[in-house]
Amino acid sequence: MMTTNSPLNTAHLKTILFDLDGTLWDFRTNAIASLKELFVEHRLDRFYTDFLDFHHRYAPCNHALWAAYARGEVTKDFLIVERFASPLREVGVIDESIAQALSSDFFVCLSKKNQLMPSAMEVIRALHGRYQLAIVSNGFPEIQFQKLNNAGLTPYFDAVILSEEVGAPKPKARFFEAALEQCGCRRDEALLVGDEYATDIVGSYEFGLQSVWYNPQCQEIDDAKHNVEINDLAELLPLLKS
Repeated sequence: MMTTNSPLNTAHLKTILFDLDGTLWDFRTNAIASLKELFVEHRLDRFYTDFLDFHHRYAPCNHALWAAYARGEVTKDFLIVERFASPLREVGVIDESIAQALSSDFFVCLSKKNQLMPSAMEVIRALHGRYQLAIVSNGFPEIQFQKLNNAGLTPYFDAVILSEEVGAPKPKARFFEAALEQCGCRRDEALLVGDEYATDIVGSYEFGLQSVWYNPQCQEIDDAKHNVEINDLAELLPLLKS
């Protein structure tokens, strides 16, 4: 269901900035499949009751670390190992070599997954050629480009802006400045579509960009910063009809 806080102004719209993970690429499905593979290959049942026990410890730690990364509080190198090291410490395993091996293998597994969010490919194909399409992501270059390739998205995007290459994460103003510079457009010519409220929506709002909040989980927020909320990506297309 679509809800509108303030109508989109599409009169000058030239560029649509899409977040990748959780917006186009189904991060949750792909990550869980990859973690299940790791659980078996690394015999993590030595430490955890079952996969759910492991995942219930891993998921909140991973989420908190990504939020800290977006705020500039932790480094990439710390994040990618600590998200495995912390759940291991919870069960009494103090061995960073295991965490490092899990981190390395997780990237390999994850990069091969290609499940997209519902309607993602349909929407991208419909918009391709009508607008300049760009990816804006805090994900790491060594895996984001592989995700795009393996999911068949690469041919549809004119630019890929990644925080590590920019030197600043979403929601920092410098990230959005770099995105507009790379796309060659002004604030009023761009629209951001993303699922993460703090990084995608609040960040774009504070920078002065219009935004569409993709909210498939129907989360509730108190202080609306987005123009439009959609629960299915297909709802984006009627908004952009000329």
